Amino acid sequence: MFASLYKKFQADLEDYWHRRATPLTHTRNFTINGMPVQMRSNHAKALTAADHAIPQYSVQTQRPAVSPFQIDIIVHAPPQDPGPPPADPFATIHYTAHGDVFNFGLGWWGNCWANLSSGYTQITIAPSVAEQPEWIARGILNTLFTNYLMRQGFAMLHATALVHKGHALLLMAPHNTGKSTTALNLVMNGGFRLLTDSMVFVEQEDEKVQLTGFPVGRGKLRSDMVDHFPQLEGKLRGERVRDEIKHVIELRTLQPDLVYEQAFTPDRITLCLVQRTPTRHSFSQPATPEDTWDALMENSMHYDDWPIWERNLQTIAPLVEQATTYHLHIGTDFADIRREIASVIADS
Repeated sequence: MFASLYKKFQADLEDYWHRRATPLTHTRNFTINGMPVQMRSNHAKALTAADHAIPQYSVQTQRPAVSPFQIDIIVHAPPQDPGPPPADPFATIHYTAHGDVFNFGLGWWGNCWANLSSGYTQITIAPSVAEQPEWIARGILNTLFTNYLMRQGFAMLHATALVHKGHALLLMAPHNTGKSTTALNLVMNGGFRLLTDSMVFVEQEDEKVQLTGFPVGRGKLRSDMVDHFPQLEGKLRGERVRDEIKHVIELRTLQPDLVYEQAFTPDRITLCLVQRTPTRHSFSQPATPEDTWDALMENSMHYDDWPIWERNLQTIAPLVEQATTYHLHIGTDFADIRREIASVIADS
């Protein structure tokens, strides 16, 4: 009776909330760091944002018996057409959060609401945003995924991670210290492979430390460092990072074997706390546990309350116990930096 009554009046009922106008008929399933994700949308092109996000995370075996992180992308025109979104997504985003729920407004271009504990996100965007899937990935999905992974037990360090055979080299330093330039120096000239130049995710797998990264295989250079890498001429693209333009190289497009894409379980770990020195020569000295933990706190980028911090630090602790740690003072001579790091690696 009720079903037939609804069917009789359905065509005349006002779609006040636009539910019937935006059916989520397109679906995309994939994994991020082995965690299952399901995206749905009423706009097929919006789902291609996943193609820009997925390669930036390490390849890892899918976790069994884990419910997918559900992301619904609703494309709907606002009362006034806002036009195309700004080139830099972060110029318009406003974040707010409470507990496991967080929200970021995109101005007239949309809104994103996420509950990290339940694993559900709803994104509403204007049609002009849906036509720019790379913008969606950079401005929305990457933030969602990194926060979700941390809520799922991955600890995170703001560090550069390089791989040399079974050895992991982690470089930690404040912004604009030179770790990105050092990493590219080691990759281009020192036989290392780049896992990530920004975020290192740490977890325990079969009682061993496992490292994954974001963004995988992507390096950044300051403008004053570009001339040191003439082989990259014409292959760099500008990207605003904080208040400056960095020059980004996608190492996969340059030489895929320079990139380490898989989750990495190292035999040995060397952790270097990087500082710049104005002299030509580089040098190193052992770092104390107190120095190491202070640097880890300053470079974790995990802005949260104590329960989340406690879990983050407990996950990082086995890495610290396994690692050999140094203060690495990098000078201005690239070859000397490589020699000093080779010495540190040999002694670890």
